[in-house]
Amino acid sequence: MKQIILTSMLLAVMNVVHAAPIPVANVQRAEPVVFEKDILPILQKNCLACHSLTEKQGDLVLESPQGILKGGDTGPAAVPGRGAESLLLKVAAHQVEPVMPPEGNDVAAKPLTSQELGLLKLWIDQGARGSSGVATLSPQKWQALAKSVGPVYAVAVTPDGQYVAASRANQLFLYHVPTGKLVTRLRDPALASGENDPGIAHRDLVQSLAISVDGDLLASGSFREVKLWRRPSDVVRQTLATGAEVTAITVSADRRWIASSVPNNTIRLCNAADGAAGPMLTGHTDRVTSLKFSPDGARLVSGSIDQSIRVWNTADGALTGVIETPVAVNAVELVAKAAATEEQPNPDQVLVSGGAENVVRTWTLPAFAPEKLALSLPNLQQVAVSRDRRFVAMSAADGT
Repeated sequence: MKQIILTSMLLAVMNVVHAAPIPVANVQRAEPVVFEKDILPILQKNCLACHSLTEKQGDLVLESPQGILKGGDTGPAAVPGRGAESLLLKVAAHQVEPVMPPEGNDVAAKPLTSQELGLLKLWIDQGARGSSGVATLSPQKWQALAKSVGPVYAVAVTPDGQYVAASRANQLFLYHVPTGKLVTRLRDPALASGENDPGIAHRDLVQSLAISVDGDLLASGSFREVKLWRRPSDVVRQTLATGAEVTAITVSADRRWIASSVPNNTIRLCNAADGAAGPMLTGHTDRVTSLKFSPDGARLVSGSIDQSIRVWNTADGALTGVIETPVAVNAVELVAKAAATEEQPNPDQVLVSGGAENVVRTWTLPAFAPEKLALSLPNLQQVAVSRDRRFVAMSAADGT
């Protein structure tokens, strides 16, 4: 039997959760259930991170009754007057698999309570009526991250090896490598009022960093945005809305282009000077994990969880090559096989990739022929190659 998939919170279908059903309370009310007042807050707390107009995974939007009745890839999420039979209630009550939200989801969404399920069922039984919830939503109010939250998800080193930028939760720090001393803490002035800590760089966790080849421009990626910082000033130069979490980012050597991951496994190129949109690169079927420009900026290499490495033409976004890999790709790096000369200003490149197979692979471009297989390390996350090609640095999921 074909399994029904409802939402992106249910897109963990490959990891089916066998959870005990949650009892649906028999809620009785004299007055009608109001979607905007009673139901929308429940969905905001548990569902809209993945199912809003800006993030409609599974083509499902739960911000309005119209979106719920329309449903997603598998049809209506609710049937008016038949709450117990509606798929939205069944998966939320863990009556059918995959349950919603899935266990271990990355947005910390919690299962609905019995009372919330009973209220949802009563609203559907009463006809699932209401106006568009989007127009009545109050502005988003960000909550400050708990002080106990401080993961370091990204680091980037300047090409001269003198400075390292590191994230800690939603903060950014710049250190002097030879002395290990803190140089500065990067702050976004726009976040220095209200509840926000005046020292934060983003509202949410910083998960990716990249430094331009001259070490003068730092790009930081967080939830639905990329920010650019110029040294020595810590003023935000540009803010580029991405619509989702940024999982990979890089800057071309000539500082003309910025490439970043955006929703639907797509890569976006934009002009580094003014933020103007460039080509959109589509073709990956899962999350993009790593991006690197060729030295001349003419090509972009991308690695993905979909077990492929793709090479793109920067000028028009055309796909010029695909490498199929045995496992998901967590990191890619490019390095020249020889020094550039007047006769050969753009020598052949070596592509280095790492993934969950615990090895580093090297490939010769543009033929994409595998050179060798070596360097075992558990669950590789990042790879970097020195300019003289003498050293490879790797990081693993266990902190090695």
